[in-house]
Amino acid sequence: MLSKEEIKLAVFGKAWDKLIEAYPDVGGFIVFHGTKEILADKNTMAILGEKSCGSYESFTAMLESMKGFSANATSIGVTYIDVKEFENVTAGLIMIKETDYNARLADIFEFAPKSALVKQLNAVGESRSALMLIQLSQGGTDYSVYAAFSALTAIKEILDESAVICPHYKQQFWIYLPELDSEPEELAGRLREKIEHCDITDEFGVLISSEHNMKLTAGISTASAGTENSSVERMHEANFALFEAGSKNGGICVFSPEQYELQKEDYHSILRFMRLIEQNLFMYHFQPIVSARSGDIVAYEALMRTDASIGMNPLQILELAEKNDRLYDIERATFFNTLALLSENQEIFENRKLFVNAI
Repeated sequence: MLSKEEIKLAVFGKAWDKLIEAYPDVGGFIVFHGTKEILADKNTMAILGEKSCGSYESFTAMLESMKGFSANATSIGVTYIDVKEFENVTAGLIMIKETDYNARLADIFEFAPKSALVKQLNAVGESRSALMLIQLSQGGTDYSVYAAFSALTAIKEILDESAVICPHYKQQFWIYLPELDSEPEELAGRLREKIEHCDITDEFGVLISSEHNMKLTAGISTASAGTENSSVERMHEANFALFEAGSKNGGICVFSPEQYELQKEDYHSILRFMRLIEQNLFMYHFQPIVSARSGDIVAYEALMRTDASIGMNPLQILELAEKNDRLYDIERATFFNTLALLSENQEIFENRKLFVNAI
């Protein structure tokens, strides 16, 4: 039987310890269910805000909860590694994630690294603090990256130097205020007003447009002085507050445990929907279309489905996609996925048509 260190070597390889030195935004872990032991490197602990692995029960509960959050809720994602050759073992990577949109934006706006945000969130605050997750909506403007650049530049003018601004997902951004000296709703209102009246410029200050309809929606998680919360928990609270604000057609909301209890089912449906898109967890049933004259199968109709972890029917998916402006993502995934299946199963589709429903 292999030792724990030998299993670690088999899963992560000889270069792992060197790799995590070079890439602090990625960590690895192995859970041994039989002995209820955990191997987790220092990056995993730093990202999760833990001084040690903690108990088997708390670590596995955290992993289970993060399956529901997805990186789109917290910026921290879990990717599992196939280790079926080892009995009663779970292994995976913990990652601070980035998006292409915000990578392009980072070329012209100076963000703090997400690792710095996570580190500050995991520290015990000396004063009242706030974590905001803001979403910028830009209507019909074609200047999305420059609009976001201009909005964030305007925001930076208001904030204290200790504030941290990080990208989250597409047009969503984290703002961390380690020293909150006013009511968070009042500050978010000032940020919204500043954005509504800013000009859209490029990184050199050249005016692109003085007219726009940019709006700010914000979800806020607050913490009292001396409070110790994990980065995942704070991000989850701010994300839920943003969801609540969005459900009220835009606005500013501060996380409330009472509201969370009332709306958590809707919220977790949104998270499952986002995970469905992010991880491309679509499945398809191919309904035969039979010739009434010959009885032969002449075509198939691709019917979208999901696995049990998502647990939604097609009508629920389309309803959430419409509400969250993600119908294009559904259609794109459907076309690419069904064409891939067509390519992989050419002998079944030979001389037969494939029908794909389009929005």
